[in-house]
Amino acid sequence: MSQDDVVASRSGFLCQYMSHHQDTLVAYVKYFGERKGNVTSARMTAIDGKSMSLEFVEDGTTQTIRLLIEPPLEIYDEVKPRLIAMREEALEGLGMDAQPVIKEYRLPDARLALPVVGLLSLLIYTTFAASPSIGAQIRSAVGGMPTLKAIWGFVFVTHLGESVYMAGLCKRHKTGVPLGSLWVLSVAACGFPFWIKFRQIVQQARIASIKKT
Repeated sequence: MSQDDVVASRSGFLCQYMSHHQDTLVAYVKYFGERKGNVTSARMTAIDGKSMSLEFVEDGTTQTIRLLIEPPLEIYDEVKPRLIAMREEALEGLGMDAQPVIKEYRLPDARLALPVVGLLSLLIYTTFAASPSIGAQIRSAVGGMPTLKAIWGFVFVTHLGESVYMAGLCKRHKTGVPLGSLWVLSVAACGFPFWIKFRQIVQQARIASIKKT
C-alpha cells in the first residue's frame, strides 16, 4: 500500500473530524479555491495524499471543489500539521477574525441537551427517591448510595473541568462577566452541550468576518 493510500484509507475519519471545523473548511474554499461569493458552509467529502474534495454552499448554491495539497503528503503523520499550516495561511490571507468577541447566549441543540438533561434528572430522582418507589429500586439495583456517590463525584469533576474550559473560552472571546457567568453556570449544570454551542457561535462569527473582507 502506498503512503497516499494510507491517507486515503483514513479519509472517513478525517472528514468526520473536520466536520467540527466549519470555519476552517470555509477558509480553505475561499482562499485556496479563490471563491469570491458568500460561502456560508463547507464540508470535506474526501482527502488523500494529493488533494481534498470539499462540498460547499456559495450564494445559496451547493458546489464542489478539489483542492491540491502541495507538496503531496508522504506519510499520515503529516496530515494534521499540514492542515493546520493551510488553515493559518488561509486565515491570514482572508483576514479572518480568529478570536471574535461573543456577546450572545443561545441554548444548545435539543438533540444534545435533552439526553443530558434526561440523564441528570434520572440521577437526581434515583438519588432522592423514597422507598418504596421505582427510583429506590433502581438505586438498589445499581449498588445503592455508594455507587450513586461515585457517579455524582464523576459528574462533579467532569462538569468542573468543563466549567473551567468554558471560562477560558469566555475570557478569550471577551463575553464580559455577566454573559460569561451565564455560560459557565450553564456548563456547570448541564455540561458539554453548552460549550459545544458556544464554539459553534464562534465558528459562525469567524465565517461572518470572512464575508466582510
